[in-house]
Amino acid sequence: MLGSPDLLSEAIIEKQCFVASGASSRYAERVFDLADDEFCEAILVNLGRLDWRRRDGDTRDSKVLDGIWGKLKWKDKYVNAHLKAAAAVAYYQPKQAMAFATRLIDQGHGGDSTVCEILKFVAYNADFLEEACAQLFRASLEAAPATNNRPSDGIRILKELASFRQNKPITFIETVVDFALDALRSARALKGNLTGFDILQGALEVDVQTSQAHGVRTISITTYASPFAPMRQVRAKVISAFLEMIKVQPLRRAVVAANSLSQALRSPRNIGLGDEWSEWEREHVDNFGQGGSH
Repeated sequence: MLGSPDLLSEAIIEKQCFVASGASSRYAERVFDLADDEFCEAILVNLGRLDWRRRDGDTRDSKVLDGIWGKLKWKDKYVNAHLKAAAAVAYYQPKQAMAFATRLIDQGHGGDSTVCEILKFVAYNADFLEEACAQLFRASLEAAPATNNRPSDGIRILKELASFRQNKPITFIETVVDFALDALRSARALKGNLTGFDILQGALEVDVQTSQAHGVRTISITTYASPFAPMRQVRAKVISAFLEMIKVQPLRRAVVAANSLSQALRSPRNIGLGDEWSEWEREHVDNFGQGGSH
């Protein structure tokens, strides 16, 4: 059960842990109870991934791992093997991981970084993206106040979800942007919570950084320009919303909206003086024109 997910190991796991109907044989639950915490992640990931494959990637109605999910719990601030296991399997079991993360937030643990990591991997499933955004935002509100201008883990992840990445659908980014804009227009925002602006900065980023580990001691960091054409409509929506917010109360939101526009007037560093550069320049000129008309 703790080995690599090759065909032989999966066949053994399936034979031991599932009955003919597809339900749990309860063997996995017994193993989980006996295993040390260091093995929790391997057990849950191997079972969750197998369940995901058996169900063609849709585990929303699966109850086969409910016995193990029911055993997961918060232990303490420094040792939380169950949370790490849940984060590792969240992509394969998004509904179950969402329920677990929501329970942890209800218990006052929304400020924990691993709780937010669980929700990040849940969000990679389009059917759960909006709910994951809502729970990440709720977690950020319950977290301790940020220090040194560093946003909470929930807001940091929401900003990451709103940022352009290769192979990330634009519709995914639009969903996160729409969520952040709604948050800024809500009654809570009118009372002073303006963290939606931090999220939207992600959609306006023009230089994208990715990192890749090479062995234990080496990490390479690559920076590339966010492409203008795919992000044009998303950027236009964010910039237009900022310009509208400048005109209306509350004053604090208007001031933050004006400051946030500085991000919209940047061009990528890694592009030459060609057609792509011209596109960025035209957008900046248009933004100045809109700003002047307001």
